[in-house]
Amino acid sequence: MLPEVSRAALTAGFLGYRLIYYIGPLLLAAALLARSGGAAGLRLGRIATAWRAVAPTALAAAAFALGAVLILTAIGRIDPDRLALLRATVPLGVLETSHLLSLVSGLVLMGGSLGLFRRRELAVRIATVAAALGASTALLRGLDIGPAIAAAILAMVLAASRSAFTRRGAWRSDRLAPVW
Repeated sequence: MLPEVSRAALTAGFLGYRLIYYIGPLLLAAALLARSGGAAGLRLGRIATAWRAVAPTALAAAAFALGAVLILTAIGRIDPDRLALLRATVPLGVLETSHLLSLVSGLVLMGGSLGLFRRRELAVRIATVAAALGASTALLRGLDIGPAIAAAILAMVLAASRSAFTRRGAWRSDRLAPVW
């Protein structure tokens, strides 16, 4: 296609274009449709009620898994081609800081999954910010598109599911129950 442009840059541009102009508007339209209750009398009440019951457990598991993925990819090796592209375009300080922030966001997601499981209102706010931070740092530290997309989707679903997290109070008041 374009011999002077690397294959990685073309792929990144192609995926970015698809995300911005196809997937983004589709997700926005789906969220607006779900929020308004549907079009032409479509009732999503039962689905919303079922989601509110399942959301804390499902999102806690997703946050824990994403946190583990962010940590494992942050400590893993970066593809030399992607690293060369990043070093040419991103300052070294930003690259190194993104590794640290990716680890921190992964730890926050893993630690906050217990608060999500317990329906804590503060936990969903913290996890939303940590997932959004994980999405941006996954791209900055190694052009990891998969974890970045997963983190962005988790952040959007967490933000849309805030109504399922109703418990207030300090996490310090929670006590872990003995197993036996």
